[in-house]
Amino acid sequence: MNQQCWCWGCDVRRAEGNLLLAFGFERIRPPADVDGASRYRIALSSKHELTLWGFGALISNDVNGVFLGRYQFEPKLCKPQFDTYTCWTPTDLPPRVRPTMAGDLTLAGALCAELFEFISAYESWVAEQVGIGYRQQTINEFKDSTLAAREAKLQWQRLAKQAKRYYGRQAARRRIN
Repeated sequence: MNQQCWCWGCDVRRAEGNLLLAFGFERIRPPADVDGASRYRIALSSKHELTLWGFGALISNDVNGVFLGRYQFEPKLCKPQFDTYTCWTPTDLPPRVRPTMAGDLTLAGALCAELFEFISAYESWVAEQVGIGYRQQTINEFKDSTLAAREAKLQWQRLAKQAKRYYGRQAARRRIN
């Protein structure tokens, strides 16, 4: 996730134009008197919305959400019943908890899978729009890179399938116990 957040940051700062905006994200900047990061939001076809910050991503509806932090790849559930227009730092996020109950695990799996599928689709779009060489260049500039550009979008697809399976198995175990 750290590498993906790096890539999104490069997409925002791209001299030829902000790729997140070109994709359809809405940019929300913090007020002048507030120290924090701009947010990018987009509505997804599933009636969820995705919000990106430099510190992570939140996929949510009005009731439930999953936050995945940039440096801690551990999905956490939250109740985003807050005005996301006032969220500029990680401390502004609503309380987040690890899913443990069967229903929460099922929800986390579905939302994580949707997030990972979105990231894979976005990366495919970037490759179509500006070429895979652009993404590889951004990854080459990242000192902690873990995957090449072609591998990264495929890895997000694999993670989507794994999230559904993993959380599905965990939920089934909770129902049995």
